[in-house]
Amino acid sequence: MHIVLDTPTGTRPIAPFRFNVRGWVWDGEDQSRIAAIEAWSGDVIVGFTETLVIRPDVSDALLLPAGSKTGFDFFADQPNADSSPEFDLHLCIRMRDGTRSAQYCQTRVKLLPWQKSSIQERGNDPAEKVSASPQSQKHQEPCERAVSKVLRIEEGLNNLHACPESLPPDHLQIRQVGSVWGPLFYSEGRVIMDQIVEAFREAGKALDKAATILDFGCGCGRVLWSFQDIPHVGEVWGCDIDAESIAWDRAHLGHIAQFYTNPVLPPTQFRDGYFDAIYTVSVFTHLPEEIQFAWLSELRRILKPGGVLVASLHGAHCWKNADPGIKSEMETRGFAYQTSNLTEGLPDFYMLAFHSEAYVRTRWSSFFQFVALKEKFIHGLHDAAIMRRRDD
Repeated sequence: MHIVLDTPTGTRPIAPFRFNVRGWVWDGEDQSRIAAIEAWSGDVIVGFTETLVIRPDVSDALLLPAGSKTGFDFFADQPNADSSPEFDLHLCIRMRDGTRSAQYCQTRVKLLPWQKSSIQERGNDPAEKVSASPQSQKHQEPCERAVSKVLRIEEGLNNLHACPESLPPDHLQIRQVGSVWGPLFYSEGRVIMDQIVEAFREAGKALDKAATILDFGCGCGRVLWSFQDIPHVGEVWGCDIDAESIAWDRAHLGHIAQFYTNPVLPPTQFRDGYFDAIYTVSVFTHLPEEIQFAWLSELRRILKPGGVLVASLHGAHCWKNADPGIKSEMETRGFAYQTSNLTEGLPDFYMLAFHSEAYVRTRWSSFFQFVALKEKFIHGLHDAAIMRRRDD
């Protein structure tokens, strides 16, 4: 049995109250025997996942089939947050027969210095904890901004902990992002929204002034939820083929947007040229080519002339470690579609798709005017293709 912990490391600072546990595991004999990866602090389980995901880097290093599921990525709650600035962490593997492995990857996790003071001084004005003297202000401003941002995230996480009913159920989170993100589901969605706003700005389209906005493939609202906080004047819509997620959105996010269950293939219910702005995260990263073209045509139809589309894609950094067949297809065609394991609740064609910039510039320009492609722009993983509908 091989198991490796990528984060957190022994000296890696963690977020308030919750931290990310990421790594990979390989049984060596029968990977299906693994039921869960568990994170423990002492004799207390602090987090777990029952879902393994594809890690192309691990598959490449171990010479495994490209679709092998070896990775784990989940969130755990920080134990004794109010009393201890550091704690021990280890992993266990729960097998399907109910047994647990020995302890793996023992490590000591430490808090940031400001977090220690935050624990000791909770209830004080956060501004007092990051103040700087006039003489040092020039050097402290970047640090202050970073700390201020994390303190705002801490406040948001506290609110979400206080209202757990505002979070999508675990199985809908897994369906959208591959694992349970818990309270970080929406805070990380806000990170993505800020990046999308910047992409629209680069195309000369201010999202906060758009009259009509569509989140195409919104799932259970990971990104769309941000419209609860960011200024905007426009009407917001979210659509997805996942009827269960849309039903959850209507029940819990109906004060933010209107929602629609779209068919697997076009057309949608929207009239021609209805939207000023459309964005889509982690949709074209999973569709076969013919279905992509069908939806590009439909998105063009419902986008106003001069309107902007921002779409996330799997770019070069995603396929450089893929199997030789995918790499060859990318180098010759600029597009590849790779089959993998099914995602429960989604169609069987929802697999993995990869795009090169040259492919987007040529093939997508049949539908839109190419504006830019920003590498690893969406959440540090997906490329962002920025397109504009030409005036008719």
